Amino acid sequence: SYRFSKLNNLINGRLLESRRNLIDANISASTFFKSWPNLSFNASYVFIDNNIAELKNVQRNISLETAITYNVNSWDFNLDYRLTSFNASGTASSNDKFDNLNLEILYHEDDSLWTYGLSAYNISNNKVLARTSFYTTYTSDVREGVFPRHLMFYVSRKF
Repeated sequence: SYRFSKLNNLINGRLLESRRNLIDANISASTFFKSWPNLSFNASYVFIDNNIAELKNVQRNISLETAITYNVNSWDFNLDYRLTSFNASGTASSNDKFDNLNLEILYHEDDSLWTYGLSAYNISNNKVLARTSFYTTYTSDVREGVFPRHLMFYVSRKF
């Protein structure tokens, strides 16, 4: 899809016109098998062009998601993966990229009130590397962030 907006902004006592162009695209596919593992895939791309007087910023975001779900007897297995890339350039620039891998295993019998589960988040030891630069008085910043890992066992009961 394409969206365009034109607005007036008051910055430091100056009335400035801003223009924004946004283009985004998304594609996805899924399977719906009864006795085989199901796969799903989603890819998205977003392009944003912002202009306010001498300030210009262009952003590009890419996201890829995949998942595998398998239900066999009383067991449910879910595995999902997401890759995200963010790039901004112009008056300020930034580059970020990270991925995330998660797993969930559930056990539930149809006539039982109880469900048992095991979830593991951030199996791939996700780290994000962020680079930011500002060009008016050149400043550069590089940061590495670490996302926490979680392992959770749980029991739930229907009422």
